[in-house]
Amino acid sequence: MCSFKAPAQSYILLMKNCSLIIFACINTACLAAEVGQIDPDFKQPSFVTKNVNFSYVSKVATTQRGKILIGGSFLRVSNVERKNLAQLNEDGSLDTTFVIPQNLTPHDGPMAILCDGKIMIGAFLYGPDTATPTTKGKKAVPILPFARINSNGTLDDSFVRSYGGLGNPYHANYHAAHLDGSLICTFGFPHPEYRKLNPDGSLANDFNFARPSEAQTIRFGQFDHKGRVIVSMTMRGDKKEEIHELLRLTPDGSQDATFTPTHSVGTRQDARYVGSHQLCPDGGILFLMVRLNNGKNSWRLMRMSAEGHIDESFQSPEPPGDGGADTFALQEDGKIICLDHVGGNSFDTRATHVYRLNSDGSIDPTFPRKTARRIGWHGVTLQPDGKILLYGDTMVSPTRGEPIIIRLLNDPCVDELQVLSKRSVSWIRGGSAPAVTQTMFSLSVDEGKTWKALGLGTRGKEAWELEGLELPPAGLVRASGRNALGVVEQTKRFLFEEQ
Repeated sequence: MCSFKAPAQSYILLMKNCSLIIFACINTACLAAEVGQIDPDFKQPSFVTKNVNFSYVSKVATTQRGKILIGGSFLRVSNVERKNLAQLNEDGSLDTTFVIPQNLTPHDGPMAILCDGKIMIGAFLYGPDTATPTTKGKKAVPILPFARINSNGTLDDSFVRSYGGLGNPYHANYHAAHLDGSLICTFGFPHPEYRKLNPDGSLANDFNFARPSEAQTIRFGQFDHKGRVIVSMTMRGDKKEEIHELLRLTPDGSQDATFTPTHSVGTRQDARYVGSHQLCPDGGILFLMVRLNNGKNSWRLMRMSAEGHIDESFQSPEPPGDGGADTFALQEDGKIICLDHVGGNSFDTRATHVYRLNSDGSIDPTFPRKTARRIGWHGVTLQPDGKILLYGDTMVSPTRGEPIIIRLLNDPCVDELQVLSKRSVSWIRGGSAPAVTQTMFSLSVDEGKTWKALGLGTRGKEAWELEGLELPPAGLVRASGRNALGVVEQTKRFLFEEQ
């Protein structure tokens, strides 16, 4: 029943505090001993790899149903053929129902889970399902280097795959995925054209981004709750030096004039460049500043406000290692799981440190620092319940690395969807839950068989909210949120009493 008169903000704060107390009481007895430890319940998969020096798991994304999508360089997972792409169950066991067609060859391109459960992957798509990457000893030409598949791995035939001669298929890729299924893609080389695709794959006419002539490389990031997208760009300066900047584009592709960085991110002249970057729920940006010291990378995590101002109160330590991994994981409470590499690729000295920062950048002493010998973590991501997935490769000899993925235990998370009234809904998130930067609310009146989008959520002080609704007397509300590498979801049944 949903019949009360408490102010929405007071109710949200009350529910968040109650959730924290409940989770704390459940976990008090064992929390201190478990945080950061290897999860004994995770069924770590085995891999059979190609006959190459290094094989690895290079990307991981979590789905709405708790599945774990993994991509990289491998042939078999848990003794089952799975070339470069596989899906694990929540406990790490292989999801044998997820099988991609033979004419799809995944590569190291990006991967994104969409709001409807479908998946965008980097993969060379060849002719019919019975086709193979080779034809009579000659390499076949792929139709497209990315594809959309259904949640069970089958090809999504509703996705348009013809773009009227926008370039060689080898010179196309997608870069950013919106919760509604639209994509930012590039076509052509060496001067790519940036275009937006509608959710059905057709070309959209409402996005026009002109690549600056001085731009050397452009890297798209995440969409925020206003449909804007963060871009990192390497440009050539007047003195031929490389200048590294962050900018933000509006939904139509124009540069956002309200985003005016007050601090230059860096130039090659002062030996700095930008590593990976990630949005915060409030619209701010976390990014890696990498310096070159005596030929080695030295990095530091920095934070920028939604307006582009460097947050001087965020003071992260500068690790002594060779450099950070390409990803880091942000929790809803503002804490950050970080990786630091040391020892290069030497069999005797290679190691990776795993630790956590507080929201102000300081080291979190409640999360024990972990050192993994002879392992190179390619990245880190959080499952919907806050548990930590680390993935990469482990050196089994001085010249060979094998794929690896493990899970660490974490603090409890807060994840509570509330239907406050017929006119408003709220999604309270906190603790170790993966931070989301874009949310969409949907409605079902047929027990979840079909869903109708209600709109994108707005980030409030304590929760994601959507107001101005006209909900029916009964039904289901679903909240979907995108984080850096996946989508999380929560569903709530509601029934209003007749007054």
